Amino acid sequence: MGEELGWRGFLLPKLLPLGEWKALLLSGAIWGMWHAPAIALHGHNFPEHPYLGVLVMIVGCMLLGVIFGWLYLKTRSPWAPALAHGAFNAIGPAAIIFLNPEGLDLALAGNPLGLAGWIPMALIIAALVALNQLPASEATEA
Repeated sequence: MGEELGWRGFLLPKLLPLGEWKALLLSGAIWGMWHAPAIALHGHNFPEHPYLGVLVMIVGCMLLGVIFGWLYLKTRSPWAPALAHGAFNAIGPAAIIFLNPEGLDLALAGNPLGLAGWIPMALIIAALVALNQLPASEATEA
């Protein structure tokens, strides 16, 4: 809940005057950069790629941040993205457990924020756009 109070409960509303898409993407980029020291210095999530992992994490957080941000904007509560964040963190390691971690490149696959994880997140965002749910402000007005 702590991260979502900060990222979606505080930062996202402060960035909304920039426009919804800019606010969603910028808050996601900042969220990704927040993880940069742990990735670059300790290999968090991307042990084989401490520097490429920072870039992969930023893009992954931008995509996931759009989804979590949409949840916040639709509910106006940090609880929905906090529950989604908790679920994401709970199932994320499952890919590493069930896929062969010996030869698995976590920047490419096996980490839901890695390149392979970008595809389903992009598809969810595309579906939200196609269903006129994003931008959320226009969906609310309609």
